[in-house]
Amino acid sequence: MVHRSLFVIRFLDFAKEAGDSQLTGVTGSCVDILDAVCANQCLGIDGSACKLEDAVHELKNWLNRKASVKLWLPTLNVNAVIEGRMQALSATPY
Repeated sequence: MVHRSLFVIRFLDFAKEAGDSQLTGVTGSCVDILDAVCANQCLGIDGSACKLEDAVHELKNWLNRKASVKLWLPTLNVNAVIEGRMQALSATPY
């Protein structure tokens, strides 16, 4: 359980937390920085950054995908469904 919590914390830092734009030149998260690098093509020579660009776009699509989590609340005897985007649901503590 501790490993899962630590992964979620590290993942949220990567996917959501904005760094210092004076340091990186980009206002946004690490995902946004990678997206800007891919758009700028400063890494790629003859399309060598295409795999990185594909991975960044796939991650962004996954983070924006809608998902639902089914819960049973025993105190209330209620079955509930929480819906949201993966990025928002990943912020939910376990």
